[in-house]
Amino acid sequence: MPPPPNNNPGQDKPKPPISNRSKNTPIVNISVNTSLDQVRNENATNYEQNTENRHVVINFSNPQSDNSPQIDANKIANRSVIINCGLFIFTAILAGISIWQGCLTRQSISIAERVFKADTTNANKVYTQSRKDATESDKREDERDKRAEKNLKLQDSSLNAQIASLKETQKQFKAQNEPYLQIKIDTILVRMDTQKVFYSISNATKTPVKVLKSKCFIYIDTINKKKDIDTIKFSIKNFYITESLPYNGSITGKIKLTNDWFRYLTVYKKAYVYIDGVVIYENMVDKNVREYKYVVKIVNTSTEFPYQEFIRSENIDLK
Repeated sequence: MPPPPNNNPGQDKPKPPISNRSKNTPIVNISVNTSLDQVRNENATNYEQNTENRHVVINFSNPQSDNSPQIDANKIANRSVIINCGLFIFTAILAGISIWQGCLTRQSISIAERVFKADTTNANKVYTQSRKDATESDKREDERDKRAEKNLKLQDSSLNAQIASLKETQKQFKAQNEPYLQIKIDTILVRMDTQKVFYSISNATKTPVKVLKSKCFIYIDTINKKKDIDTIKFSIKNFYITESLPYNGSITGKIKLTNDWFRYLTVYKKAYVYIDGVVIYENMVDKNVREYKYVVKIVNTSTEFPYQEFIRSENIDLK
C-alpha cells in the first residue's frame, strides 16, 4: 500500500539515484498531473499519487545516459577533426616548404644557367682569343723560321764561299809547296862495251823530301829494250832532296856495241841512249808519299853536255 502523500514536498523529496557516470549532465523531468494520471519516472522510484490531489511533481535525476556511444563517437570525431586539421596544417607547411625549395631550386638553376652561359661565353672568347694568338704566334714563328732559313742559307753560302776560298788557298799552297822532282842529264860517256851517264835529281820547290827507294836502267834504242822497268828491283835509299841540295848520281850500262852501232850513236846520231827510272819519296811536311817516273832520251852523245828530251816526267801521289 502506498504511503500517504506528503503535503510538504520539500521535506520528503525523493533522492534521485546516483549515476555511475558523475560527469554526465543532470536530466530534469517535469511532469504535470492535472488528472487522474500519475507521474512516473522510468529511472527513479515510482510514486502513486492520489487521484484527488492535483499537484506538480519535479524530479531531478541523473540517470544513466543511453547516448554514451554517440558521445564517444563525437569525441573521437572531434579529435579526428583536430588531428586532420593538424595534419592539414602540417601538410600545408610541408607544401609551402616544398614550393619554397622548388623556388630556390629554380633560382639556383637559373643562376647556374646564367653562370654557365657566362662561362661558355667567356670560354668562347678565351678560345677565340687563344686561337687568334696561336695563329699570330704561328705566323710569327713562320716568319722567324723563314728569316732563320734565309740567314742560314746566307751563312751557308758565305761558309761555302769561305770553304771554297780556303780550299783554293790550300790548293794553291799545295801547288806552290808540293815537291816536284826532275832529273837532269849532266854527262854521258859511250864506249864500245860500257855506257855511263851522270845525272842529278833536283827539287823544284822549297818543301824537302826524303827519297825512300829508286831504280833505273839504260837501254839503246831496241838493242836491249826487252827489259821492263817494272821487272827491276828497287834499291833502298835514304837521302834528302831540297831546293838547294839536289841528288847527284850515275848509272852505268854494259851494252856491247858493234862498230856500226857505235857510229850510229857518236857519228851519225841515228841511235839514242835512254834512261828509264822511278823514285819513291816522302813529303816531309804532310808525310804524303809520292812517285816520280821518268824516261829521258839522250840525243847528243858525242859531247860532255848532251841534249836530252823527256819522254816521260811526272810526279804523282800514291794512294
